[in-house]
Amino acid sequence: MNLAALWRLPLVFVCQNNMWAEHTPIAAYAPSTALAKRAAAYNLSATAVDGFDPIETWRVLGEAVDRARTGGGRPS
Repeated sequence: MNLAALWRLPLVFVCQNNMWAEHTPIAAYAPSTALAKRAAAYNLSATAVDGFDPIETWRVLGEAVDRARTGGGRPS
């Protein structure tokens, strides 16, 4: 993610958060379970969406792809 941000690569990262890392619950090793907020450390935009809502997921993913294609993935 760091290299993608430095090189301004037109990528969309998708993270499926099931609240576990192998055998450890995320709350046991991370102070925040909101993984989308980690994108700010790389100056990248991020959106969290309920993956069980296919229409909303499709809409948000489409917006992310459009941002990547137009070079708008990094907030100003």
